[in-house]
Amino acid sequence: IEMAFEAANGMLVSNHSYGIPADALPVALLGKYDNRAQEWDLLAQNYPYYLIVTSAGNSRNIGANLPDGGFDLLTSNANAKNVLTVGATTGVANYAGPSSVAIARFSSWGPTDDGRVKPDISTKGVDMYCTDSTGDSQYINRSGTSMSSPAVAGGAILLQQYYNNLHNNFMKAATLKGVILHTVDEAGASNGPD
Repeated sequence: IEMAFEAANGMLVSNHSYGIPADALPVALLGKYDNRAQEWDLLAQNYPYYLIVTSAGNSRNIGANLPDGGFDLLTSNANAKNVLTVGATTGVANYAGPSSVAIARFSSWGPTDDGRVKPDISTKGVDMYCTDSTGDSQYINRSGTSMSSPAVAGGAILLQQYYNNLHNNFMKAATLKGVILHTVDEAGASNGPD
């Protein structure tokens, strides 16, 4: 309800750094396009300028879904089709090719049960300098897809601002998602999404 209210009032990007740990669900629900994923896709359809950015989760290497080799760990809304699901890397100081990028050991990954590659994108999520809840001016280093997802959401709203400065309007969320996905550097053992 809150997301729909904000989107109806012009919100362009929202970050959702929360989810259900993979080991808290039966294996049959991992990678499943469930009711919550469907609800988020319906929100994206009803508010075409609203980009929902969500964290992929931190369930890799905790022993969840071993029959699938530790793959297929995304839960609920992270499986939505029209949101931008974000994984975490260790960070890249100097990109020199695909081997420069290392996925964070905790970052959850797909594929989804219907075969889609998820997360959609990954960025630094290890040792991120961020605010701390112990005080208004307190900072701490944290790791997780809850750190990488807001970095992507922040970049997304900056792209919207820049586009609006140039064209006096905003991109649709699908266009914004496409622009973001076409700015990535190749990573992984295979060319293309992996």
